Amino acid sequence: MKKVLLTADKSLLNDFHLKQNLSQFFYGSGDLLNNWIFKLLVPDPKIVNGITRFAPYPLRKIEAKMMELGYDVSTISYKQIPSSIKDAKVLGIHTVNPLGLAFNTYLRNFINERYEKPRYYFSQLIKNKHIKEAKKDGLKIIVGGQGAWQFESNQDLLDEYGIDCVIIGESELVIDEILSAALKDKDIPRFVRVKKNQIPNIDQISDIKYPSVSGCIEVGRGCPRQCKFCEVTQSKLRWYPLSKIENELIINNQADLKYGILHAEDIFLYGQQSVVPNKKKILDLIRLSKKYHRNIHFTHVSIASSIAIPDLIEHVMELILQDQDYMLVEVGIETGSDKLIKMNMASKMKPFKAEMWSDLTIEALGKMHDNMIIPFCSIIFGLPNETIQDKEKTLELIENLSDYRCIFFPVNFIPLGKLKNHDRQSKNLEDLDDIEKETCFRCIDHDLKWIKKTKRYFYKESTYHLFMEIFSKIWIFQYKRNVSKYKKKLKINTK
Repeated sequence: MKKVLLTADKSLLNDFHLKQNLSQFFYGSGDLLNNWIFKLLVPDPKIVNGITRFAPYPLRKIEAKMMELGYDVSTISYKQIPSSIKDAKVLGIHTVNPLGLAFNTYLRNFINERYEKPRYYFSQLIKNKHIKEAKKDGLKIIVGGQGAWQFESNQDLLDEYGIDCVIIGESELVIDEILSAALKDKDIPRFVRVKKNQIPNIDQISDIKYPSVSGCIEVGRGCPRQCKFCEVTQSKLRWYPLSKIENELIINNQADLKYGILHAEDIFLYGQQSVVPNKKKILDLIRLSKKYHRNIHFTHVSIASSIAIPDLIEHVMELILQDQDYMLVEVGIETGSDKLIKMNMASKMKPFKAEMWSDLTIEALGKMHDNMIIPFCSIIFGLPNETIQDKEKTLELIENLSDYRCIFFPVNFIPLGKLKNHDRQSKNLEDLDDIEKETCFRCIDHDLKWIKKTKRYFYKESTYHLFMEIFSKIWIFQYKRNVSKYKKKLKINTK
């Protein structure tokens, strides 16, 4: 058996019935659903020749790096742990939200009001009895991924969970030394925060060897926007050449993945070291992707880049909509306050002025609406130096976006990046002030309206079409009921 094993919990390691539309909703957020619903939507991962057929993209990247370094490594599912762990020396675990700090408690309240275990799936994995037995025999556990930062302020859990090392950041250039020591039973550091001089160049980042969940691949790393609360801006900006991207498209295409997701912090800036898009580079990227996948979606675009070139969205969607009816993407709106944009994320609006934020946000989402882009938009409560006037501007912006097809995600401010030492705010619904409560429920009312109007896009090609239609009606009914109960409890009237 392999000496180094990689895995992740069920909210991350699965194939979502090969329906990428579902995965973009639920990746890493299994705690938002009742266990029985998540089990129904998300089957156990398929195993082919002892290898998990699909795995989260970050796991595939580090797996590929380890293989190139000569390590005896395999990515397994949680189902394979009993038969595989006894011979392993190192278990690497990829995580996104291990302690429930990254995702918004408000949505959890509305979707499943009795659910109180946001760390359920990660805890279920790491407390597996077979892993505990292997720990007694010297197994080393290394945790990484975009949720690894959550252990910095919860270090007491390392002993409880039996975690030997946490890696925060891109691990390509640090993993060799850590693995080598772990395999020789030497001491390894409890925390490794990757330094700037340890961030890999493009040629030091390995191409995946096996297919990724939902056909997700990255086309670049880093971000030029420099938002103060973001960890990603700490990394230098690097874009993959089309040849490197094609290598990974081929891997996923050979696994019969008809859907793909292109990941970067701002896809519309592909190939650029500035904040001004290059339309030709973006269209070339899309044409290449469409050679291998019928449908593609983006993880992130920014308000500014989407309208920096007047006809960019139109040309992009002319290609995208040849084989699909819509495209999903994540967009950070964060606030309606130009002042807060300027203070906390001044480059977010470049090449425009921060004072234009609200007007250009409306323009951008209007264009997305007209061209069948469905954005998932974050709204942050508790940004540093936020005043009542700032909150009122956010509420006003949300009202001005009511006619546009989008989904709002109200979230608590999480101090990361340059603001990681700022006080952490962890508010429940009851803790919000009146205008925050109104804003939150305006978001929810808006989401319900547009979920009803767009839900069929997500499952119309599914063989489970009838089931999903019935299920969605039941889910919406339950969601509305819980929202109504909270409105009554908190004396909220948004209509």
